[in-house]
Amino acid sequence: MELSTPSRLFAGWGSASLHLQQGPGARRHADRREAWTPWKPGIQSAFAAACLGLPLRRSGCALALRRRTAARAAPLLVLDDASLKLKVILLERGASGRDSDVLVGEVGDDNTDDWKPVRLQATDEGKWEDAEAEVSLTMSDSELFASLCPAREPATDFGMMAPSWPRVISSSLGPWPLKGPGYVLFDAQRLGEVAERLSEGRGPVVLPGGAELLDLPSTVMVQDLFPCLMGSSLPDVFGAELDSPQLTYEELLQVCPLGGTGAVDLTRVTRVADGRVVDLGEQPFNMQYMSRRWSRGAVIKAVGKNGVAERSGIKVGDIIVTINGEAVLNATLERVEELLAADLPVRLEVAQPVLEEPLYIREASTELLTRLADDASEKAAAELLPKVSELMDGFRMNDALPQVFAGDGGSASHVHMDLVPMVQMCHVVHGIKIFGVDATCGDEVKPWVTRFRGPSADAEVALHVDQPIEQEHAEWLASRGVSIAVCGPGDVMLFWGGNPHFGANGLGAGPCVKNEVKKDYVAGFKRSSLYAMDWAGDKLLVAAKDGPGIRLQDVERGEEERSWPGEWMSIRTDPNDPRIAAAVAWNGKFKIFDTRSSSSSVFDVDLKKTAPNMRDFLHLCWSPDSKNIALSNRNDQIYLLNLKTPKGDNCLKLGSSKSLNVEVNQMAYTPSGESLWVAAGGTPGKIHIFPSHTLQSCEDQVIAHNWTAISMACDPTGHYMCTGGADGLICVWEHRQPLCLRCFLHPGQVITNVDFNYNGSLIAWGTGAGERSLTLMGSNTAIPYYQDLTPATVTFLRWHSSKNVLAYSLNASQMPEDRPHRDRRGYNKDTPIIQLLKEFSNVEFVVVDVDKSEEIADSASIDAVPTFLVFKGDAQVGELVGADEVKLKELIQQQK
Repeated sequence: MELSTPSRLFAGWGSASLHLQQGPGARRHADRREAWTPWKPGIQSAFAAACLGLPLRRSGCALALRRRTAARAAPLLVLDDASLKLKVILLERGASGRDSDVLVGEVGDDNTDDWKPVRLQATDEGKWEDAEAEVSLTMSDSELFASLCPAREPATDFGMMAPSWPRVISSSLGPWPLKGPGYVLFDAQRLGEVAERLSEGRGPVVLPGGAELLDLPSTVMVQDLFPCLMGSSLPDVFGAELDSPQLTYEELLQVCPLGGTGAVDLTRVTRVADGRVVDLGEQPFNMQYMSRRWSRGAVIKAVGKNGVAERSGIKVGDIIVTINGEAVLNATLERVEELLAADLPVRLEVAQPVLEEPLYIREASTELLTRLADDASEKAAAELLPKVSELMDGFRMNDALPQVFAGDGGSASHVHMDLVPMVQMCHVVHGIKIFGVDATCGDEVKPWVTRFRGPSADAEVALHVDQPIEQEHAEWLASRGVSIAVCGPGDVMLFWGGNPHFGANGLGAGPCVKNEVKKDYVAGFKRSSLYAMDWAGDKLLVAAKDGPGIRLQDVERGEEERSWPGEWMSIRTDPNDPRIAAAVAWNGKFKIFDTRSSSSSVFDVDLKKTAPNMRDFLHLCWSPDSKNIALSNRNDQIYLLNLKTPKGDNCLKLGSSKSLNVEVNQMAYTPSGESLWVAAGGTPGKIHIFPSHTLQSCEDQVIAHNWTAISMACDPTGHYMCTGGADGLICVWEHRQPLCLRCFLHPGQVITNVDFNYNGSLIAWGTGAGERSLTLMGSNTAIPYYQDLTPATVTFLRWHSSKNVLAYSLNASQMPEDRPHRDRRGYNKDTPIIQLLKEFSNVEFVVVDVDKSEEIADSASIDAVPTFLVFKGDAQVGELVGADEVKLKELIQQQK
């Protein structure tokens, strides 16, 4: 979804994308709108793939961001000379690949205000130098992008977003959101001066996370639209509202507020219904029509009441198939006008298009946002133009509101040049929007680029990401002079509308949507009610109600390896040694044991012998240093157990305890181990925060949820905490403040479980009320990676400690009745109480230590530099030198 100026909002979700646009458009009737004054060039702002756009016009004063705004300063990096620091302003990408990349910034130190401008040229892999200033920086591109944009993931898995485009684009992007000439801006305060330069026709500018950096209202839309649109297509959204199996254009207009200029691009509609032949016997026909595609064909936009057209049987939404026997589905509007002006009667063949994926709604009113989500997004869109105008001195808005563009994944605009060129500023609010800009074409414009009122006025080429494209178009996309910008929710992007450009809606909203995620199940737990579950290395520890206590399950072979008797309510493995696990039972038994032996225990005690109230336990959690364990029971009491002496020897000792007067739910230590967070019941739902060494101190209380706080997890990389509540909110926290950084909303759901993956980039959560589901979300990006409706409540979920493998369990009592079904091997499956999601499930990594296996390393020409050899069967099919996760994923994906 996107907003732009002249105002656009683009939004994309799952397989769909949406944006808003205001100001002169790209169609034939663009010149009829008085969106811009005629005396100065302007700026157009848009949000892409959930993106909003706004029209800005420059006045005589200098352009700059007002320093009183919330715009964030440039990020700082430590140079190779550790006494110096680099303020990074932007990355300038050139047409000749990485060799032309330049980091633009300022160098100084903490003891001076005299910062000197520098330009660090990319040299060898991972090296940046300014020979004149005698400064250098050693950092790989991936590390550099992660340091400059810690809240945004690199532009990975481009091949999944645009599978029909040349694969070389992905390698040209690298970790950056931009390929080809242009700028990746990191200092939000410099946005104004960069926008001013774009009138010269330079390459586009991408500001990752710009909505948050500039404190724009589009951040509201990012949060508001996601839960309503994730995984949906436009026909899904509007068809469900109409309860219509075949959504026609006429039906869409009943529920979709397109506004005066809004329309649906019917380029890829293949089915029609309600075909009719009508005769128009007198003028005026009293009907309004517009282009069926971006600039071709005709569709009826409005029909006057009791007019000639209505009496003849023409309906709103009809496409004109023929006029007096001449096919006009792909005719220009000029030709349609000529034929309709012929001698009477005029015979039309019309039909209602059946709207299927991929659909593209263009130039709709902001009321569409209320229809798709609620009025919070529409109100935010109304605040966006004044906010951008306030931020940028010297520019003003000519439009009061942006327009909305919404498109399913695979849909795209045609390649065109604006009739009234200006700078366009795009703001992405949902999904993935891919922009293409040719800033280097000069006068050599491709003949298939639409130039309204120009020599190519009749040309119309749309570069869909999911359909084969012509060789000429593929070569143009891959050429060094064409810039490709990949924008996600919250990104801001600017480009000059006088250059050939287009927008395409990426497939899916991120990696692991189709090809890279495999869903599996764990055998041996048919109709089992589970108490607890956790990973012990590559195996699962499971405590089930029907026994035999704790089971260590080999998930690959589907076999039980060993077991420990008892009725255990909670199990967690040691965060520093997955072979060691702790378990607590309802009756007060507590056990720390080595999973490699069914008879070896570190501790095996009955806690109720120490204190009668130490029973009815429900939860336990380890401290990050493995020296302490916190327990909670049904009576809302918390106990701390000390496991080590000051010298580090094993010694079980009861620490402090605390009784709370509210319901105690899940607990977790912060990554630093300095405090213990407890999710508590009540209205509002609070987090109770205790010092890790004692529960007797007065705890801090933070309001986290509107209703009960239920679930909690700690980021294993040490950055965040996460909580889930009965209000459907999933909140990500900076634990030192504590400060809520971002929230995801799953309306009407109770978030029963949350967990971070091994590198903190993904959050998984399960719901247990209303629509039961499992969701995977980018913890920093808010990009949805996966969602699955589950037949029962998700009772437990746990990420593997070193792989993107998620184990989750379902409530057995809510599962549907068994149905006989067989898997691909022909064996009957158990009801899948425990299920798995795996990334790259068919890839096995074999580690060769060059020091210990010199003969193998020499035969494969492997040295100390990380080298990955890819084999398919017995044949080597690929090689990668260097620890580049993005390129490694691409290499694996190519072999599928």
